[in-house]
Amino acid sequence: MNSRLLYQACLVIVLSLVNKPFAGLVSSSPNLSAVEWQDTAGPWPRDLAVRPSPSIDKKEFEKSYREDKPLWDKAFAFLNRKDLASLAPGKYPIQGEEVFATVTERLKEFSVSEWESHNKYLDIHYVISGKQKLGINRLRGLPVRNPYDEKRDVTFYTDNGKGKYYILDSTTFFICFPDNPHRPDIRVDGYSNCKKLVIKIRTK
Repeated sequence: MNSRLLYQACLVIVLSLVNKPFAGLVSSSPNLSAVEWQDTAGPWPRDLAVRPSPSIDKKEFEKSYREDKPLWDKAFAFLNRKDLASLAPGKYPIQGEEVFATVTERLKEFSVSEWESHNKYLDIHYVISGKQKLGINRLRGLPVRNPYDEKRDVTFYTDNGKGKYYILDSTTFFICFPDNPHRPDIRVDGYSNCKKLVIKIRTK
C-alpha cells in the first residue's frame, strides 16, 4: 500500500472513532491525565445539565471514581433525577449506607456556620433551588476545635481565615473529599429559602 492510501485508511479509522457515539456513562482512559480525563471523559451522564465545579480536586476524583465506580454511578444517577424539586426533606437510601442522599432546607448566618470534615464519607453538594454559600478549605493549618466524633462522622475546626467560598445554585455541583473541610449552608443575601441535596459516598 502506498503512503497516500495508508494515510487515507488511517484517516477513516480515526474519524470513525471520533464520531462513534457514547452510550450511557463515558468510561475513563488510563492514558489521559487527571485533568484531561475529567474534562473530556468525565463519568457523569452526557445529558446531565448540572456541571462539576472547577474547585473539584481532579486527581482525587479520578482515584476515587476508579476505585468505586458503581457507587459513583448510582450517586450520579440520583443527581440526574428529574424530580429533585419535589423531594421532601429527609434521608434517601441509594445503596444502603454506602451511598445515600439527604435533602435539607436550612440556611445559617456566616457567624454561626462552622468548618467540618468527614472521615467515612465524601460529599456531593448540590442546590436544588435557591442559593447558598459553601466554603472549602484544606486540613493543613486548620485548627481542630472539636475532635473527631465517630458516631456523627464529623470533626469541627476553628476558622483560620483561609479557604475559598463559592455560591451554590442549581447549575453546578461540588465535591468535598475527607481532606476538604467545608463550611456549608451559609445564607446568601436576597435568599431566605434554599433546598439542598447532599449525596454521601462511603470512602475506603
